[in-house]
Amino acid sequence: MSGGGGDVPRVVYRPPLFVYAADGGDGHGMRGVTDAYEVAAGRVAVALREMPPGSSGSVRGARLDMTAFPFPAYRYGAVVARAWRDEHSGALVVADGPEGEDHDMAVEGWHE
Repeated sequence: MSGGGGDVPRVVYRPPLFVYAADGGDGHGMRGVTDAYEVAAGRVAVALREMPPGSSGSVRGARLDMTAFPFPAYRYGAVVARAWRDEHSGALVVADGPEGEDHDMAVEGWHE
């Protein structure tokens, strides 16, 4: 490169990721990461259906920071969906965002 501008930082685009987790409250749970919201939501829904009432799960955005030292690290974003098994009925309840509206399990991505 010529001119006195110095080196231009190299920016590498990384697609957004979705990290997901479900916790049964009994020491059992699951966690994972994918590049597709529908996959994350589906895996949480399947896991919660196998867990006892009162179990909960979430999906949140993330990016992989390749410049973190000494190793690459995830940078977590906001929760984009929450789900839980109702304590009394055992039904799967889904809410968009950390304080979103409650929905039944028919919300996109949350069905089997």
